[in-house]
Amino acid sequence: MDKIVVEKEVVVGDGGGGTGSNAIWALAFIIIVGMIVGALYYSGA
Repeated sequence: MDKIVVEKEVVVGDGGGGTGSNAIWALAFIIIVGMIVGALYYSGA
């Protein structure tokens, strides 16, 4: 089984608040989860 390493670099420009920031975090979370699920699916797990 391949080892999946996810590195996340956080750059906070507006203190992490605001609707735009929340939307970006939600999108990033969906992309990361999708990549993990896709990797597991394609590896036959």
